[in-house]
Amino acid sequence: MADTMVVVKLKDKDMPRRGDGNVEFKDMDTLLKVFTKEEVLALVNRAIYQHEYQRESHKKRNKVERDKLRVMKEALTKAGIDPKAEMIRRELEGK
Repeated sequence: MADTMVVVKLKDKDMPRRGDGNVEFKDMDTLLKVFTKEEVLALVNRAIYQHEYQRESHKKRNKVERDKLRVMKEALTKAGIDPKAEMIRRELEGK
């Protein structure tokens, strides 16, 4: 595979759309009438990269949130406060 980056321009491409306006290709023939094979590969590779990046980003963010929650629960428990009741109280007060 070549090391050169394929630039895919979407402007002015006549792509099939559903009733809601979203692009929808039904088969490879239609896809290849709009994009070259190189462009299709570049689009697929980019979509996979974005999907994997998003998955990892969500995992990291969720871990940070779980860690914050754990620290807060530990601090509340040390202070003699029921963490579950305190979290419910804060949620109800909008804090």
